[in-house]
Amino acid sequence: MSKCLNEAAEKVTNESKKKGLVVHRREKVKYSLIFGVVELKYPYLWQKQEGWGVRPVVEKLGIKPGQRSIAVKRARFRFWGVTNPLGKRPNGLRNIMVGR
Repeated sequence: MSKCLNEAAEKVTNESKKKGLVVHRREKVKYSLIFGVVELKYPYLWQKQEGWGVRPVVEKLGIKPGQRSIAVKRARFRFWGVTNPLGKRPNGLRNIMVGR
């Protein structure tokens, strides 16, 4: 899964480079999936002549540092609920597996 996300990040980065942007700095961020946490390339591209920059991973893929995927957010909500602490929800894992 990490390889797929990094390839998608590389693709949107290359598309932005075609518009005249250059990589100003490269960072790696962690992103939570249902398969676990993956490390993702997170470059910042710069338009030197006009003085503005962009993060194509945020704009095109919608991934921000430390964020959780939609599947993780849904699982957390179904298991714990919005206001229910961990010990207060009976059969939380069973509800996720059955799809209730």
